[in-house]
Amino acid sequence: ESWFDFRLAPAKFVRAITPGGDPQKSNARIENAELVLGTNLILVSWFHFDEKYGHSLTLMDRNYRKVWGMFLPADLYNGPTGDASQRLYDQFSGRGAILRTDQPRRFDIRLFKMNSQVGFEAQPIGNGWAIKEISRKHFVKPAKSVPKPVTTRSASLPIIKSFTVPQSADFGTAVGDVGQFHCWGKDKIVYVREAVSPSINVIDLAGTAIRSIPVPKEAKAKDVQLFLTKTTGSKFVLASADNGTEGKSSKAWNIDVATGQISPMPKFKSAWITALAGYPDGHFVVITHDFRRSSSVTKVSLYSPYGDLVWAKSDEWTSNRLADISSPEGLEVDSKGRIIVLDNVAHTLQYFEKSGKFVRAIDLDKKWGRKLSYPTNVATLSDGRLWLYDFGASLTCNLLDSNGGILRSFKPKFSNGKNFDSHYGITPDANGEAWVSNGKSISKLDKSGVAMRTIGNQPRVAGLGKISSLHVNPDGRVYALDAVTNSVFAFDSRGKKLYGFAPKPEFDDSDNYNGLSITASGDVFFSGTTNLRTIHLSPDGQRLEANKNHPSWSVSKKEFGVPFSAKSNWRWQGTTLLDDKGSPRAYIQRWPDLGWMNYQSFDASPDGRFMAYEGTYYPDHKFRQLRLAFYMANGVPESQARFPTGMTDTSGAAYDGTTCYFITKEGLLAMNKRAETLWIYRPPKWNSRNNWRVFPSLGGLALYDGLRSITWINPKKVILGSEQVTLEMSESAKRYATDSD
Repeated sequence: ESWFDFRLAPAKFVRAITPGGDPQKSNARIENAELVLGTNLILVSWFHFDEKYGHSLTLMDRNYRKVWGMFLPADLYNGPTGDASQRLYDQFSGRGAILRTDQPRRFDIRLFKMNSQVGFEAQPIGNGWAIKEISRKHFVKPAKSVPKPVTTRSASLPIIKSFTVPQSADFGTAVGDVGQFHCWGKDKIVYVREAVSPSINVIDLAGTAIRSIPVPKEAKAKDVQLFLTKTTGSKFVLASADNGTEGKSSKAWNIDVATGQISPMPKFKSAWITALAGYPDGHFVVITHDFRRSSSVTKVSLYSPYGDLVWAKSDEWTSNRLADISSPEGLEVDSKGRIIVLDNVAHTLQYFEKSGKFVRAIDLDKKWGRKLSYPTNVATLSDGRLWLYDFGASLTCNLLDSNGGILRSFKPKFSNGKNFDSHYGITPDANGEAWVSNGKSISKLDKSGVAMRTIGNQPRVAGLGKISSLHVNPDGRVYALDAVTNSVFAFDSRGKKLYGFAPKPEFDDSDNYNGLSITASGDVFFSGTTNLRTIHLSPDGQRLEANKNHPSWSVSKKEFGVPFSAKSNWRWQGTTLLDDKGSPRAYIQRWPDLGWMNYQSFDASPDGRFMAYEGTYYPDHKFRQLRLAFYMANGVPESQARFPTGMTDTSGAAYDGTTCYFITKEGLLAMNKRAETLWIYRPPKWNSRNNWRVFPSLGGLALYDGLRSITWINPKKVILGSEQVTLEMSESAKRYATDSD
């Protein structure tokens, strides 16, 4: 940390220093520093990260010499449980232990463990200072201003036109949206279908549906992940994990796939689950990550068939012992009843008895004589052999002997030679053969890794099936990117196809979520997934240049404006203005108030002007109103406002030069440039779970439903209704409003 001295009269830079003065001379960082009114003293609050939640305070004079100090080891530690200590640290974070320095020659600090507020007075003595305690009282947290939800009026808007993007390739077979799956018996497969309405599906090897079991309502939330494991016979365990939720968020159920019966485990409680494995007697093992505001706790835990916790092993980051849990990723129970834990950082296989007793560990890097990339999945065979999937850069399936030695390795690929990623590793059948899924289908691999049988959609190299990214231009042209083939299709405002471009075989079989970038002139830019090279198409769909890597970003940065006008085929991508060659021309790195940007999104208007706004998806326990800012087409700041404190979460936005629009759970929210709400509109067939998008187009707005349909509406002819709509607050606002700390 560096400090910079400036003299204001006359204006002059004096010096830069690295402040010192920590009384313990240990690993510590400055959490806060404030000037004490009426003195030349700086009060500094330090956090000691080599102590157990310790901190200290020092007073430094104008020459940065220490004149007073107080060391408080373990003052933020409040007992054996981590939750209480975490809450104390959260209160310390950012502000430190400094409560106030705005009274002449006085400062107040906080003692956290004693919950006390202590006041000190600084008296000048000769060339120095005497520091004296003058008050001590119980600390009372100041009352906070609780955010209020945003309210606005409902609205109806005239529909200009609608267009459904035509489907030219099949992607809707009976088998699709494949999540975790297991081979059941010799001729059936049970898999999680990760659709809008998720279900557990039983199929035969021809893909014929035998049974579909709807999952419970609690497992259908938007951000829930589902995990499935087999126990015995037709019995399975289903677990749901609500990603990003603190505390005990996961739930579990017992399922009989033969009858479709599903029953909850009310006793089951755990943090976010990342892996699940079952015992034949109904017991099951989970890997969990308890994410908190500034830390996480990882565990491997055994549960009874009824959801009772039997035992849990926590991570030990400071230990190098092979028996300790560190970075568990994969999980399996072998034929001897031993739990196998795959560590994706240490690259080890750890074996534990059902009691939790450590048995042995295999160092795979040492065993193989080379480093793995990112191992994610392990599956065992009845004879002790194992399948291990190495994700990372290799996407490799490895068959191992019982001691971890490699018997054979291959990359999964279809018969046309296209490699693909196995989303959930490898699932062996009753004969030990490997089955994998790319999320769209389920395939059995031969000994060289080629799919000899595929259940579901066969791999495609062309056509428009499932859309992964869609863009509507101001003139009404529509551009769609196929999720599987990375083909780009363009349509005019009447729905007539303009062109189709297929870049295969340049990209692999993974879904492309990088999206399209379209200029006002109709130039198209897009990238692949594992291959991040950019392709540039002309307005008529012709490829303009050979594949090339992204340009170097280490050019001279120009902030807040460029010495030229932005051309029609130049585009803002994130914070960077790119020219027609993809080279950066200017960067937007600060808000108009000169604060550094962080977690912001951008949306451009048809005339090139754009807005930037801070995301509400990033909870901030210190809480503040988030920025909304507007810039000219060349990056010059225009204005800035603050969202209401109870602003709802947004998942997409658009700006037409005068009004900004946000996709929320309740519908399309319109706001003016002062961040005042105008109205909210719920389009026909509204479903908040879909990935809706909004674009300024044809003098109005184009609403894309996240599937195939686009509706153009005219916001200039809005009709306000009498209904007052209250929007759900953002997660950060809700957390702040309900957090007693």
